[in-house]
Amino acid sequence: MAWLAGVALACPASQVTYGDARRAVPIVRRAAMVTPTPLAPAAILPPVTTVTSAVGIGHDLAVLHHPSGRIHLLNPSAAFVWRSAAGREDARAAVAAALERADGPDLDLPEAMATVDHLVRSGLLDR
Repeated sequence: MAWLAGVALACPASQVTYGDARRAVPIVRRAAMVTPTPLAPAAILPPVTTVTSAVGIGHDLAVLHHPSGRIHLLNPSAAFVWRSAAGREDARAAVAAALERADGPDLDLPEAMATVDHLVRSGLLDR
């Protein structure tokens, strides 16, 4: 999973939509001239639960749920909740404390608690 996340970081994707292909060609050429990013595995984060592994992809997280084999991509807000809850016995208290420090995304407490509940229901986070 760390190598797949590394590929995602090294190979960004873009979508170009134009009615006239001649106007899109210069944009595609400029995008192709970008200096390539070396391929390396993404950093594996400390375990949060015994049934998951996580790697960082920019501000997002890719979380592998071992029992189901599913990989979940968490957006920056859910990633913040995940990181705040990492290794904590009381995920809700840890997330509330992180929000009070105001070092995270623009996320209010009810939204953060709903995210904790969703992560618990998904099996990605222990209660």
